[in-house]
Amino acid sequence: MSGMIGPELQLSEEILSVIPTDPFEQLDLARKITSMAIASRVNDLDAQVARLRNKLHERDRVVVELQDRLSQLQQAFHEAELRFNITREDNMRLAKERDDMALTAKKLSRDLAKLEAFKKQLLQSLNDDNSSHVETVGIGTYDQSVSRDYSTTEEIDGYSTQRSLHRSMDSAISTDDAYRQRYAIMEYVSPRLTPTGTPKAISPSVSPRGYYTAGSPQRTSGTTSPLMSQYDGSGSLSSWFPSSQQSSVASSPPNGRPLPARPPRIDGKEFFRQARSRLTYEQFSTFLANIKELNAKRQSREETLRKAEEIFGIDNKDLYLSFQTTWYFTKTLHLFTTTTLRRQTFLRLSRHLSTAPTTSRPNIVKILEERGLLESLTSETLKSTCSDLTNPPLRVYCGFDPTAESLHLGNLLGLIVLSWFLRCGHRVVALIGGATGRVGDPSGKSTERPELDLLALEKNIEGIACTVSRILGRCSGGSSENFVILNNYDWWKDVRLLDFLKDVGRFARVGIMVSKESVKKRLGSEQGMSFTEFTYQLLQGYDFVHLYREEGVNVQIGGSDQWGNITAGTDLIRRILRVEDVAYGLTFPLLLKSDGTKFGKSEEGAVWLSPSFLSPYKFYQYLYSVPDADVVRFLKILTFLSMDEIDDLEKEIGRPGYVPNTAQRRLAEEVTRFVHGQDGLDEALRATEALRPGAQTKLDSTMIEGIAKDVPSYLLPYDQVLNLAVIDLCVSSGLIESKSAVRRLVKQGGLYLNNVKVDNEAKKIEVDDIVDGKLLLLSSGKKNKMVVRIIEINNIFPNN
Repeated sequence: MSGMIGPELQLSEEILSVIPTDPFEQLDLARKITSMAIASRVNDLDAQVARLRNKLHERDRVVVELQDRLSQLQQAFHEAELRFNITREDNMRLAKERDDMALTAKKLSRDLAKLEAFKKQLLQSLNDDNSSHVETVGIGTYDQSVSRDYSTTEEIDGYSTQRSLHRSMDSAISTDDAYRQRYAIMEYVSPRLTPTGTPKAISPSVSPRGYYTAGSPQRTSGTTSPLMSQYDGSGSLSSWFPSSQQSSVASSPPNGRPLPARPPRIDGKEFFRQARSRLTYEQFSTFLANIKELNAKRQSREETLRKAEEIFGIDNKDLYLSFQTTWYFTKTLHLFTTTTLRRQTFLRLSRHLSTAPTTSRPNIVKILEERGLLESLTSETLKSTCSDLTNPPLRVYCGFDPTAESLHLGNLLGLIVLSWFLRCGHRVVALIGGATGRVGDPSGKSTERPELDLLALEKNIEGIACTVSRILGRCSGGSSENFVILNNYDWWKDVRLLDFLKDVGRFARVGIMVSKESVKKRLGSEQGMSFTEFTYQLLQGYDFVHLYREEGVNVQIGGSDQWGNITAGTDLIRRILRVEDVAYGLTFPLLLKSDGTKFGKSEEGAVWLSPSFLSPYKFYQYLYSVPDADVVRFLKILTFLSMDEIDDLEKEIGRPGYVPNTAQRRLAEEVTRFVHGQDGLDEALRATEALRPGAQTKLDSTMIEGIAKDVPSYLLPYDQVLNLAVIDLCVSSGLIESKSAVRRLVKQGGLYLNNVKVDNEAKKIEVDDIVDGKLLLLSSGKKNKMVVRIIEINNIFPNN
């Protein structure tokens, strides 16, 4: 019994041998053993808890790292997606530009071939004219030193027409010099005093082409006589006739001999050269137009002579006398005029092909002023400087702060004015405010702009640069030679505060800065103005200084609210660089409606220029909705149409039979093409046609999907759509508020299903109504639309 402890517990003999025999001592030993066991177990559990806690901490750290990594990956993915979109747009643009360049190259090749053919035709015509038989009257004496040869002669009532071959000795490159330096043996006419059949004499004497040598009457004995005086190009009658004959030259021949029955002609080519070189371009053109009026029988000979005398004036009286002489010796000037016009055309063509410079370029200031795009100038000198070809092209810049990822319609005027400078032969710079955008321009703002985080700022810079590059790239013909996009952060990042205060701040005058309109308004408001905003005008002013020194930029443009910042720049250039009247500022008016509200805001917000934010269709529709009171002014400032064409449109608006919105349609087309290109305009026109209620174009899913992002959508399972009343669908989708309103709209003929008018209130959706089995288009009037997307039930619960 000694091995039994309790009724059921048995211990081995070894354990019993060490257990005390006293029950109390046994209990104390049992307590100690239990305590030791519990302590050991607690230690084991604590160790396990510590290990688990460490694992938990490790897992938490891994989770945090994974979250950070996920954020980085999401950011990298977003940036990659943005770059991909930009790259895709660039690739599409490059492909389009490549195609356009290929078409342009083909067109230029065809035009060049046509020009070459036209040039050959003109040259052949000129050669034919020079090779034609020109008859002149021999006047004066004959040169005894001139030898004679024999050739065929044409008998004309006792006068011998002596001819020679024209041997051109062209040695000049330019067309005008070629006319002066060509030589040929010219034909002449002498009175025939020898019997018929006597060999004829031909003078081989060489004279400048356009001049001629006329022999005096010769006898068969071979006796020679002095040479008649050649026309020396001065145009005076004294070189043609003796003084005693000048008064009667029109009525009687020289030496008292009768004129031949066939009236001879005096060669007008040299007269043309003299007139062309001595008259101004306007005088010469007016003279030719005067002759054309006579040939068209719209004025008399006396009127023609009178106008010619007025055109030549006192300074060219000798030319007029030469013309009058030619007139009396020629029954008609048709041949003279035809040759002159052909040569003038050839001269113009030659100058065009050789791209000879002109003396002036289009006056951009006058163009902007005429179109209502000029508000203020810092100096009137710019009006003459901009068009003088003796000055280099202007370098013009306009700044764009990256406050959003896309420019909006209010920024469009800056791009329009830059494009006008490009069209007039100047060079432009689009400056993105990567540095100034962090400060915020206080101009036109009642409160301080919210600060942008760096990631958003970089996205905005990339988006704006893409938009500017796309628009100005098209304006410059796909070439970036005449425009550049810069970021002012590139030079501001290295400027230290102390250097800025020393190099810029000491030239700024606080009194002038405070007097700026944008500063006075903010200082007088409850919000006040921070020092950061106050220094913005110095930052923008120094941008002008930097661009003037580094890029040669001498003109800054901006909206009328930028006048203070622009003048700060011109003032800094004058003070820092110590130069006067070399940098200019130009402002254009803000884009406002006739009621004074800003143009460029819609119910949904700003009218963006980037297709990623606003589709070309929506952009087109906004411009199409411009009221008649504004459309003409917007045509002038937002398009490049000629003023004559705009005036014609303005006259059409007030005439009976005017098709409504014709001017608006032209405005929308021109501006959409300028901003989104021809592809964007085509997309907008297709969407406009597809969404027009009652349009004959059959809708397909591609058309509806193309405009789906611009209109609200509504999802509905396929089995719920079939046999659903159109009235119920309009209400459930939210297109129309109530069934009674839908019924009224049906009676008024304003409800459309897939552009087909709904004229029955009981109309239900049928299988044939569902476009490509997945879409419906509801229209309430012309503007309110709803895309209903039909989905299969299996697409909602694919596992059931």
